[in-house]
Amino acid sequence: MFTSQGEVDRRQLGRLVFGPAPEQKAARAKLEQIVHPRIRKVLREELARARERAEIEAVILDAAILLEAGWREFCDCVVFVDTPFDERLKRVSQSRGWTREELLMREESQFPLERKRKEAGCVIENSGDGRHALSQLEEIYSRVLSGGHS
Repeated sequence: MFTSQGEVDRRQLGRLVFGPAPEQKAARAKLEQIVHPRIRKVLREELARARERAEIEAVILDAAILLEAGWREFCDCVVFVDTPFDERLKRVSQSRGWTREELLMREESQFPLERKRKEAGCVIENSGDGRHALSQLEEIYSRVLSGGHS
């Protein structure tokens, strides 16, 4: 599961844990049992450190599985970033080399997008060049800082 540089081979790991086969689901569950508690611990520690530093106004967690992993408790506001499938595919194809099938398998291992949308306090529409999404995020950020979050 490791590259020659000692890094996790994410592509190989992805083939092992993402997909409909029972052994893939079991491998993903085992991986989550190992990784999620450690991430939760690190989140708690990092957030505690951030609260001690006056210059830090906010912390943004970018986590596709925030709801699935139960990390909502760390958030004042959950934001769902809605991007059309074709745009998501284009982006992960360019940035990570994923195929359509890889994206679909990973997304199928998460909550349905509509559930995420419903459970979020805010929704950002993120198609196109990102300027509109950034302005929406800035508005949400200002609202959260002023205490008017969802």
